[in-house]
Amino acid sequence: MVIENIISYFGLFIAIIITLHLYFKRKYSYWSERGLKTPPPVWFFGNVLQRISPDRINDELKWVKQFGKIYGTYSMTQPSLVVAEPDLVQKILVTDFSHFVNRMQPKSYHELWNNNLFSTEDDSWKRARAIASPSFASGRLRRMHEIMQHNVNKLDTFFARKSEENGSGTFPVQIKHVVAGFTIDVIASTAFATETNANFDQNNLFVSNGKKLFELNPIRAICCFLLPTRILNLLGIKIFFNPKIFDFFINLISCIVKDRKNNQNERKRHDLVQLLIDANINENELTQMNYDKMTASETEQTSESYSTDLSSKKYGLTNLEIISNSILFFVAGFETTASAITHLIFELAQNPEIQQRLADELCAKLNQLNENSDEYFDQVMNHIPYLEACIKETLRRYPPVSVMARICGTNNYRLNDRITLNKGQLVMIPTSAIHLNSDFYPNPHRFNPERFMPENRQHLHPHAFLPFSLGPRNCIAMRFAYQEIKLCLSKIVRRYCFKPSLNTPKELKFMKGSAVLIADQFEVLMEKRS
Repeated sequence: MVIENIISYFGLFIAIIITLHLYFKRKYSYWSERGLKTPPPVWFFGNVLQRISPDRINDELKWVKQFGKIYGTYSMTQPSLVVAEPDLVQKILVTDFSHFVNRMQPKSYHELWNNNLFSTEDDSWKRARAIASPSFASGRLRRMHEIMQHNVNKLDTFFARKSEENGSGTFPVQIKHVVAGFTIDVIASTAFATETNANFDQNNLFVSNGKKLFELNPIRAICCFLLPTRILNLLGIKIFFNPKIFDFFINLISCIVKDRKNNQNERKRHDLVQLLIDANINENELTQMNYDKMTASETEQTSESYSTDLSSKKYGLTNLEIISNSILFFVAGFETTASAITHLIFELAQNPEIQQRLADELCAKLNQLNENSDEYFDQVMNHIPYLEACIKETLRRYPPVSVMARICGTNNYRLNDRITLNKGQLVMIPTSAIHLNSDFYPNPHRFNPERFMPENRQHLHPHAFLPFSLGPRNCIAMRFAYQEIKLCLSKIVRRYCFKPSLNTPKELKFMKGSAVLIADQFEVLMEKRS
């Protein structure tokens, strides 16, 4: 009897295994039936586990070499297309943007995250983007010059004190930690008119909560993208961030917005919260606003003048949208900008000849100018090509987001002669695999700013540089980020030399399970220049 039961259970087990094998075999044959190669999927997970592996960037590069610039993958059992061909990326993000308006979103829902520009979809996104775009016009961001420069000076003061305390001229710095303090100071002052001094006062609630916001629980984050919404609701999971830290910023920004609206007659501040409160667009403009006008540029952006047509109904952002987007600007403007500056300092330490050339050009252009003057700002932003080349080469080598995702919004969409997509299908764009592909960037792992010098730009593929995405849904705060990075480096590189220490890694390592490239902490040596 016991033996019969064992045989019976064993037979049932085998039947289940065979059934599952046939089920997943059918699910994972979607792309092969359409003539596309795929990395080997794992039952139930598909290719998700490879995408969150510590070596995910190298995996993407290997897949492009092995399977071509267009291949299939599986997000769980859902087929998703990977496109690493720049011309087709441009088609998806720009030319045929109306078919790919929406991003992939987590299945969790929190009203103060899901109503920001990153998360909203279709007409809701178009309306909010049209209203918010003028807030990032060049003239409005230029008014933040003195605020940003004030925070650069605080960073310089911190380094000067470290130099004095050390006494030997050369001193070690955990550079990522310190630069993160600087970017918190910038976003606190430019977004929320809040004065912080992160590198001198680690106990400030804004500072401590800001740094903890990015200490994500990987299991919680993965659940937000993989589990159905009903299960997440039962588990009480509304957001992939730590809910207590997220609530701190909700309460802070809600109080700021309420105070501003209750004191409309007071002198207005030049910060992002106020710009979002004031942002409006009239009905005619909203109807006529096309996607091209929503695309952020590196230099001039949309006009900063709002319509004066009083006869037309005006649309502004709701309180919910103002708070939600203010939180987004903190999230997007803190860690990614800190990473870009940190990555560039790492490369300068490893490449002393590049560092010296950059320092020489900065000194020649800026040493005789008042740092708060319009002339200084104009020189930094527009007339130091090697500074811009170093920043762009850093963003190429270490793009802020290693992979982007868009959802096809049309049935029977023809991407090319071979591939047809249906509504709801996911398209993945592996930024790192494009930026590190030798077809577009010879010797791609070498840090070489010369690629982006004006005389060499004709050699670059026009659609193979994607640090801020392309098209109408690119990063609305692109110019804000460039302004912050340039102002910071323009002073710090003139004042200090960066060198590797015995503890400086040869290559950067990044946080596991994140599409955002966040480097692990590392040390560099700093020395005051003569």
